[in-house]
Amino acid sequence: MRHPDELERVLEAAAQKRVDALVVWGVMYNPFGPRIAVFAATHRVPVFSGNAAAVEQHFGLLAYNVNLIDTHRSVASYVDRILKGAQPSDLPIERPQHIDLVINLKTAEALGITIPPTILFQATRVIR
Repeated sequence: MRHPDELERVLEAAAQKRVDALVVWGVMYNPFGPRIAVFAATHRVPVFSGNAAAVEQHFGLLAYNVNLIDTHRSVASYVDRILKGAQPSDLPIERPQHIDLVINLKTAEALGITIPPTILFQATRVIR
C-alpha cells in the first residue's frame, strides 16, 4: 500500500485472496489500527508489525523492531555531539543494541495459534 486511501482496497483484496497474515509497518496503525483490527478479527488473520502498540492494543499478534527508547537515546547522543562541534561525517554508524519482540497471547488464543515456548522465551514482552 502506498497511500492511506488504499486501505479498503488492500483489505478487500486480502479478504478475497484469503491471506495467511498481514504485515503492517509504520504509520498505518495510526489512525487505521481500529479498521485493521476489525479486519483481522473478522477474517481471523494474524497481524505482524514493527509497532508494539498494535500488539498491546490487542489486534496485533507479534511485533518485532528496534527498541525505540534506546534508539531515541542514541539519536540524542548524536545531537549532543554535533552541537558540541563534532562533524556528522566523522561519527560512526551505530547498529541497534536491543530488538523488542512483543507477543500477544490473547490474540494467539483467539486465532487458534500456539506460540512455541522457545519463541516465548525470547520475547521482550508477552501480553497475557
